[in-house]
Amino acid sequence: MSLSTRTTRSGREFSPWSIIPTVFPLQASLGRAIEAEDGMFRASRTVAEVDVGILGYSDQEETSDPPSPPSSPPPSHSVLLRGHHEHVELAEARMAAVSEPLSLPSQQTSVSPAPYRSSGRKAHAKAGKAKRRATKRLLAREARDEQASFAHKIRSSVAKHHPIPPSVPTTTNARLLKHSKGAWIGARHSSGGKTLTLEEVRKLNFEFVSWNGIDPQVITDQEGRIVIALAGRPVGDPTWSDAIEGLTEAAKKVAVDTGLYKRTWSHRRGTYPTVAMGVSYGGGQRSPQPLALPPGIRRAMEHFAGNNHVNRVVNFVQSCFTFYAPKMCKYYTEILQALFSQPTWWMVCCCGFWAFDHTKGGHLILWPLKKAIQFPSGSAILLPSALVEHGNVPVQEDETRFSFTQYAAGGLFRWIDSCLCNS
Repeated sequence: MSLSTRTTRSGREFSPWSIIPTVFPLQASLGRAIEAEDGMFRASRTVAEVDVGILGYSDQEETSDPPSPPSSPPPSHSVLLRGHHEHVELAEARMAAVSEPLSLPSQQTSVSPAPYRSSGRKAHAKAGKAKRRATKRLLAREARDEQASFAHKIRSSVAKHHPIPPSVPTTTNARLLKHSKGAWIGARHSSGGKTLTLEEVRKLNFEFVSWNGIDPQVITDQEGRIVIALAGRPVGDPTWSDAIEGLTEAAKKVAVDTGLYKRTWSHRRGTYPTVAMGVSYGGGQRSPQPLALPPGIRRAMEHFAGNNHVNRVVNFVQSCFTFYAPKMCKYYTEILQALFSQPTWWMVCCCGFWAFDHTKGGHLILWPLKKAIQFPSGSAILLPSALVEHGNVPVQEDETRFSFTQYAAGGLFRWIDSCLCNS
């Protein structure tokens, strides 16, 4: 045994190999294997030739030409048969050797297959995948239901057969109404905070619009665009008065629980108590945030928002918004769902309720349109509060009136349009 090393191009040695000299006749072995294979091929070909000779069949018999005379006499049948039997016996022996099954030891130990056991890791992964799929389907179903409940599309048959409400035209161009830069919020007006009596409104040459609070009407500008929608109330629904009564009781409970009447109120909208709840943006806020409320008022407002009668009024308002302004409602749903689980309203909905004479007080004043509209209890009105400055005429001394208003701050739309930035 001798050791040999290999070197790289740089001359460094590596990997010593042990060389063991052997004497193996490789060429002779290959020659014997080739001769054996050729012998088997010749033997199989001889068997085929003998079979053909015994049967007396040749490919030449199929042709019409007469066979050519043999150059040598054919062999006798005894020689053919003897050669045939020898090759047949040789072929049978080879086939028997090949087809003979391999015998196994008699004392071989039998091994039973192990029972199949499912992998715990695979079973856990499969269960987790099924759970995730179920959760995904549930969330998608809830999203579809929420989308359908807040931004449903009015059927064409309903919109076609619904009677067109009468319109009250004005000489105002809605495009020229005052607003702030960017048109996200309305401009401040000098009339804010003023409380006018019914006689003072008449002296300003306002046009009074008589409305029963049931039949819908619309107020249009000089181009025929709908600016205000007097939606009214559900027609032919005897239970609507019960819903308004329940809304009134819920509002009275909020006033009692929060002690609103024990304080003196004075703000830019008037000298009456008011409570706001929800998410807003503006007034120095750096991002949309819920309005800060004392714990007692917050609990009272949460209880008010969960009242069934309140939710019924809200659902009716949402259906009115979808009917009178379907494109705007779709825009609200698509934009505000990025911040909330349900859309809120830039087109304000006002709903006045409790016992008062709507012909002697409670009128809705529309300052830029020079209109004063009778506003009966339990009816709804839709208006763009950022463009149309509005207010109410006080009711009589012995009467009380509540107002339920739904709106969305214009700063929320500016926040979304600015890619969730404050500028």
